[in-house]
Amino acid sequence: MSVTLEIIPEGAKPQVRALLDRYLAELSVYGKVDPSYPYFEAYWREPGLRWPYFLRCHEAVIGFAFVRRLGDGHFSMAEFFIDHGARGKGHGVEAAARVMSKHPGRWELTIFEHNTPAQRFWPVAIAAASATQVSRTEERKETVYRFDCRQSSGPRGLHSHEPCHVRFPTRRNACCRPKVTSHGLTAAHPRSNIAAL
Repeated sequence: MSVTLEIIPEGAKPQVRALLDRYLAELSVYGKVDPSYPYFEAYWREPGLRWPYFLRCHEAVIGFAFVRRLGDGHFSMAEFFIDHGARGKGHGVEAAARVMSKHPGRWELTIFEHNTPAQRFWPVAIAAASATQVSRTEERKETVYRFDCRQSSGPRGLHSHEPCHVRFPTRRNACCRPKVTSHGLTAAHPRSNIAAL
């Protein structure tokens, strides 16, 4: 595969804005979104606090990611989008894992509770990033993952023959102590706390 990240230059704002508009329209099916996206310009005005990335495969733009630093110093995947033509090929998992590995530290990720595709995608992406201290909670009709991610040479299981398996408890407000195996992340022990794509 080989997905690469590129900081989006200011001159490419119209291109990313078009992707963002498609993403927001798709996301609006699952919850309330502001189509004006008031934070857009901040991604070029707040270096060290916000990072806009193009996601590329074979040099073609296949999506984007917006990362921001929260007030407590943690990172948040504010927005993440893979174009329809690039979905179902593993590019999204690889891209998400690369983005998270590029910003080592504590992460938080929020998903609309009824966004079933994202609810399936993010646990796999978190596992591919070799995340530790993973927790998952249900808050205000959203699923929130919190986890630690360290810099790595590449996503787990994506360039080998090892599959990446993730299981989380299904009980609401259940959290888990993740168990990392050679096949990925398995969250088998109920506990409490977590964040994600």
